[in-house]
Amino acid sequence: MSLQSVQPIQLTRSNNSSTKSNEMIFQLPYPFDSRNNEIALNNGYLFNSVRNITSVYANNIFAYIWNGVSFPVVLADGSYSIADIQGALQTIMFNNGHYLYDNNSQKAVYYISLQVNPIYYSITLTCTPIPSVLPSTYSNPASVTLSGNCPLLTVTSNFNKIIGFAVGNFPSVTQTTIYQINSTLVPQTSPIYQINMVINLVNNPKFSRIPSLIYSFSFNVPSGSQMVLDPKNLIFYRVVDSQYNYISVVFLDQNGNDITLLDPDISLNFLIRSINSNKT
Repeated sequence: MSLQSVQPIQLTRSNNSSTKSNEMIFQLPYPFDSRNNEIALNNGYLFNSVRNITSVYANNIFAYIWNGVSFPVVLADGSYSIADIQGALQTIMFNNGHYLYDNNSQKAVYYISLQVNPIYYSITLTCTPIPSVLPSTYSNPASVTLSGNCPLLTVTSNFNKIIGFAVGNFPSVTQTTIYQINSTLVPQTSPIYQINMVINLVNNPKFSRIPSLIYSFSFNVPSGSQMVLDPKNLIFYRVVDSQYNYISVVFLDQNGNDITLLDPDISLNFLIRSINSNKT
């Protein structure tokens, strides 16, 4: 089998005719008749703009209990680290007046904490008792009741996967001493851990449950940073013999579901080669 020719194809934001956030469509200037062709991803560039917490995933709501009353926390759709979730929780607690103020450090003091624990590959939840007597250097701006009890964190379905806890209240009952626990499940800080790139020119059902798969990757850069796709070895896939008026590339998650890529600045470079199948 001898190689005849190799032609590059570039898909960018400027020639993308699709309106979907996870799709690129390149309208061909003239029909492409595929006979004995193969295609491979040469390289690509896109930004990590996938949200890990959204109302679509139903993982954006949890709550906390302060002096016996439950207060909801609703996270806006976004890309969150555990520190970001902690920051959002503190913002809600501040707005509800559920804090004391340390006049020495000039900082608000909160009584629920979520922190990454890399040693145990877990998230550490700490609930600290609200003082029963106001410390000498503290003030109580919102005149909260000084109960001496720990607030509770209410972990809801789907959000529990993010922090690695079962569904329920932590602690399960009110406590008057500090409460600290690590995740009992493996935290899955994002419901999307693999991106599958599929293309309409390929159909390979024998070896993949996603027949049009041409490349898979995971984001290894922070949210908002550019991801470079640079296959070390080009893998060519046989193009289905047919006539094509366009090339379509779609990004799916590990389960084959559509994802949302917020940043449309994507560039994909493919190589198409024709092969001579005649024996020599």
